[in-house]
Amino acid sequence: MHPHTMPRFRQPEVMLVGAGAGADVVGGIDAPAPAHVNAVLNAFPRLQFKKLFVQACGEVANKYPGAAKRTFMREIAGSTKPAYKASNICDAIAAAPYSE
Repeated sequence: MHPHTMPRFRQPEVMLVGAGAGADVVGGIDAPAPAHVNAVLNAFPRLQFKKLFVQACGEVANKYPGAAKRTFMREIAGSTKPAYKASNICDAIAAAPYSE
C-alpha cells in the first residue's frame, strides 16, 4: 500500500512503513546526521538500489499495464519501455458505443 495515498488513513504502523518506503526511494524526510547515514549504509549497502528498483518496477508495470496506470509505476513503465501504453480517458471516449 505504500505507493498509494491510503496509508495516511490507516494505523500509524502502516503510515510509518509508507513513509519509510517512500523516503528510501525518493527521500523527503529530514536527513539524519551524516554519521548515522554512513553507519547504516556501511551495514546495509544500497547495491545499485536506484537502478534495480526502476528496472524491477518497469518490468512489473509493463507486464501489468492496467494495474500500473494509476500509480507512480506508470511513469516508470513509460521511461523503461517507450512503447508502453496504458489506456486513458481519451481511449474510453473513443471506444464509447454512441456515435458522434
